[in-house]
Amino acid sequence: MKKNRYILGIDPGNYKIGIAILDTKNNTIIYKNITKIFNFLDVIQTMINEYEIIKIVLGNGTGYKKILFLINSLNSLQNFSKNLSVEIISEHNTTFQARKLYINEAKNWLAKLIRFIKSFFIDIDDYSAIVILQKYLANLNKIKNINNIPNIETNKDNF
Repeated sequence: MKKNRYILGIDPGNYKIGIAILDTKNNTIIYKNITKIFNFLDVIQTMINEYEIIKIVLGNGTGYKKILFLINSLNSLQNFSKNLSVEIISEHNTTFQARKLYINEAKNWLAKLIRFIKSFFIDIDDYSAIVILQKYLANLNKIKNINNIPNIETNKDNF
């Protein structure tokens, strides 16, 4: 695994947190998941060490200050050698865009309809973390419309 090319996207919340890892070389999501807040530090530390994360992109939604505090606490640990930069991104319309991303993964109209209905009853925080990464890339490339950036592929083999 090539090092120094992974960005971690985080969709914060009070109880659960969506996370996604972007491979910047291939523009591919290589990992996505939802974790509970009480597992967050263990999960994040493992990911940072395993994937050599170079940046964290954090949504500014519910509970983001708590997550920012936890990340800063991790940076201040004596045995933690990395000093990660954190970028705060607006979460405006993120849930809507995450739902759209989740639905559009389906191949045909019936599967899309089923996913649309299902999307109101399941957690899609991991997809929100992907949207946060898309917004970060859009800001980086000075693109106003998130739909105009190249698609981030989700590597379905890893999920």
